[in-house]
Amino acid sequence: MELSDLRWLVLVVVAACLLFFVYQASKPGSRFNTALRNSGAGSSYSFAKAQLLWWTILILTCFAIAYGEAGIAKDVLNSTSLVLLGISLGTVAAGQVIDYGDEMNPNIVRHQTTRRQFTFLVDILSDHNGISLHRFQALIFNLAFGIIFVIQFFETFGDTSTLPEFDSTTLGLLGLSSGGYLTMKFGENTEASPPAPAVPPAPAAPATAATPPTPATPPTPPTPAPPADPATPPVS
Repeated sequence: MELSDLRWLVLVVVAACLLFFVYQASKPGSRFNTALRNSGAGSSYSFAKAQLLWWTILILTCFAIAYGEAGIAKDVLNSTSLVLLGISLGTVAAGQVIDYGDEMNPNIVRHQTTRRQFTFLVDILSDHNGISLHRFQALIFNLAFGIIFVIQFFETFGDTSTLPEFDSTTLGLLGLSSGGYLTMKFGENTEASPPAPAVPPAPAAPATAATPPTPATPPTPPTPAPPADPATPPVS
């Protein structure tokens, strides 16, 4: 087997592994699917983890293709690839720290574990109030620059073995989007108001002793009739 054939075999293996991972990640209940969620099985999908997966797949795929074509791995990766992966990994790490702080606070009810689950797209775009603008903005920028990254790679494919490079403004914009997402994440789960103390019931009034019945009044004896007057003698 020639060396070039071996390189393309490596590319096929990498592509097969990526397809297998994507397939497993789309199956609810699988370990890969659980890894994309905020707090394990049953919770909502994580935007930060989805962002990390997106750039990992793009950069690894382009790297494998470039290696298969040039046959060397040196200088294929550049500072742009490093910054893109660093932004994504840093977003995941900071998000985990925020989530851990929320989980340790007994007064916080996390919407990631209590709200009803939706589709993958709705989950990564939603906070405690539903679909949010800052998540949508971060998603659009990551998708747009990811597509531009792949287009630029194939436009220069064969001319150079280096992956595409973004200027500092573009990288700063992606970093700003991730920073805005993390800043807003701090306020997604607020402390619930403590419940009002229960008012103890009023003590029951002591039972009143029953009043003894009034004795019946004896009947009044009948008044005797006055004696009849003696007959008056007749006058002679």
